[in-house]
Amino acid sequence: VNKFPDLKFWTEMCKRVVLNKCVPPAERKNEIRVLPTRVVLIVAMKVVVKLVNKIRELFPLELNCVDDIVSIAFNSVQINDRKVDFHSFSILAAVLRAFIDVRNRDGALLNTYLSQFHPMLRHALDGTRALKNVASFVIAYLNFLAESENQLLQEAITITQKGLSKTEASILSTLKQSNEFNIETFVTFCRIKSRLLTLTNTLNNN
Repeated sequence: VNKFPDLKFWTEMCKRVVLNKCVPPAERKNEIRVLPTRVVLIVAMKVVVKLVNKIRELFPLELNCVDDIVSIAFNSVQINDRKVDFHSFSILAAVLRAFIDVRNRDGALLNTYLSQFHPMLRHALDGTRALKNVASFVIAYLNFLAESENQLLQEAITITQKGLSKTEASILSTLKQSNEFNIETFVTFCRIKSRLLTLTNTLNNN
């Protein structure tokens, strides 16, 4: 990405790999389509995270690429692959962190993507995904809603609380059965729970 700073080109390449499920340029030449392997998908998604950081560096240039980047993350979740999931949510977390403080005439720039972010929060905490894969997105989204004083914050907190209750029940159940549990899951649970408590206390004080 640093050597070839054509962000539109790289965004389009990643979009074709992840969304069109085809390794370029075959689909443009009416040749046999070459489906990307999981490794190729993940590499493309890692490139997307780098693109996000580069776009922020060049702000306000190439902001139109963010639309495609959010679509890549949103649609890649439908692949239902845990390893791909991690990178899907990492992309969204990168977007949230990079543009959390960017505003336009209508308010926070990221408000444009609330219709995608909010359903993704529900997907992230539906109990089918490893908490470590979604933690960065969950925290980044909560931080954005708090920073922008968005009315969706209370609903997002409720969704997160319900999601964490499933993880807590699973941890307690595992302890009862074997006195062992996944330390990484426990640490991730504590990270999100801590942020949640801070936000809840702030809301109550206000």
